[in-house]
Amino acid sequence: MRYRLAIFAALISVLAATPATAQLSTKQRTDFINDCLSTCRKNPRVPEAQRPGCDTYCVCVANEADKLFNEAQYNQISSDFAAGRQTADIKRFQELPPACNRKAFSPR
Repeated sequence: MRYRLAIFAALISVLAATPATAQLSTKQRTDFINDCLSTCRKNPRVPEAQRPGCDTYCVCVANEADKLFNEAQYNQISSDFAAGRQTADIKRFQELPPACNRKAFSPR
């Protein structure tokens, strides 16, 4: 996968889902996007000419996560990811980056 580091950054910061109560805090969302952007822009697999797509990618993942995850879920998935636990919530989050990757980096 071309953008593993960007996906890794996204996974570090995001969480599991329940649409009825979804919404990250402003700080969680901002921190996630900043971490994601930093990692994406430093990723040697993202060619310099495509690095502006990091903005689209990171905001896309944050938007999709915001639809699914709330603050408590964000904290839990961050903890689970850091501990190396592969939970259902982490697996669910891992479904988000590929679509955002295509949106941000596919030829138009």
